[in-house]
Amino acid sequence: MANYPQRKFRGEILLNTALEQSLSTGLYMPFDRMPPWVPSYTFFGSSWTDVWYGEVVAKNTDSAARAVEFLNAAGTVRVTVSVPSGTTLFTRIRSSSTTYNDIDHIRLAQTTSAGQLQVLIARKIRISQSGTNAFVTVVHPGFNCFGKSSTGIQDTVWVDLPGQVYCDFVSANWDGPSYGAYWGSLQVAAYISSDKGSFWLGVQQDDGNYNFAGGTIWYGGPWTNTSYSGSGFGVGFTPLDGYHYKAIARTSNSKYPVYILGTLWQFNIGSGSITPPTTVGRFEERYNMIYPSAGATGLTDYDDYFDPTSAEWVAIALAYYHSHYGSQAASSTKLVKDPNGTPIDISGSTVTGARHQRSGDITANMPTSAILLAPNVVAL
Repeated sequence: MANYPQRKFRGEILLNTALEQSLSTGLYMPFDRMPPWVPSYTFFGSSWTDVWYGEVVAKNTDSAARAVEFLNAAGTVRVTVSVPSGTTLFTRIRSSSTTYNDIDHIRLAQTTSAGQLQVLIARKIRISQSGTNAFVTVVHPGFNCFGKSSTGIQDTVWVDLPGQVYCDFVSANWDGPSYGAYWGSLQVAAYISSDKGSFWLGVQQDDGNYNFAGGTIWYGGPWTNTSYSGSGFGVGFTPLDGYHYKAIARTSNSKYPVYILGTLWQFNIGSGSITPPTTVGRFEERYNMIYPSAGATGLTDYDDYFDPTSAEWVAIALAYYHSHYGSQAASSTKLVKDPNGTPIDISGSTVTGARHQRSGDITANMPTSAILLAPNVVAL
């Protein structure tokens, strides 16, 4: 067997998609839960380990520090982030590490008055590391699609999940074993307000130009669930190059709404059971920054920690692009480094246009050491 270096990868999933939520004692952030499935890798020829972190961008005007707990579906606290008192500006804070991979929601541990603790973003971050002489044979990155229903879906015909970002598939971004087919999945956490209903979850494909009329639908169900149990629900599909996908749902009874708490796209490639094994050569990971859907333009508070060094990446050739999902043709955004110090635009990162837009390769213009990044909204 050939010699392969030790490798390290980083991935993240947003746990909340609501903006500036205020928490009180024991209150779960509204509609923040994500499915319990996790992005992962399979290594051949060596053991590998995952460590996980909780991270928030938050502020706290209370007179005492306040803890944001990261829990699994059973309510067990896995890690905690303490937001110091007097944190008057939104600040990114990361927890200590844990080996538990089942974090799916957050809550506030102590009493605080309304509005004193505000959580702008909550993330779970994974660092995967192989031993020596190993290579990747399967990848399962996970991407938030933000589709959720805060008012409940009560339609007996297929309807879009409100607020979602359509997912596109570009095969050039994925270079896997010849034996492995691309396989996508949409996974969702949901509950029904009554035991008298059931629901179906689906994925619909467009014609390559965001026209979904008559597009192929893959779906799963029916499912019944009177409270969120952590088991989640999912549907699989086979994506095509250059096409776009959206999440849809329907119910069996319009009197009993289904609440979609969180949705997650995954594209999986490769197989760990091939002899001899073949390495996965190219795949996507993402830094997730929420963009406002309304409000002022300018530099935002949606910071993310960018570290291209060996703390998070080892033996990986990285290429960077900036993308957004615009509401109209004039929508325009760009990336800024050191947003809380001396903000500097990252050259070439500006993207403009409706729906999914992606910049050219900005790798040469990205920072070479750890630093905060944030989006700047030029036009909504």
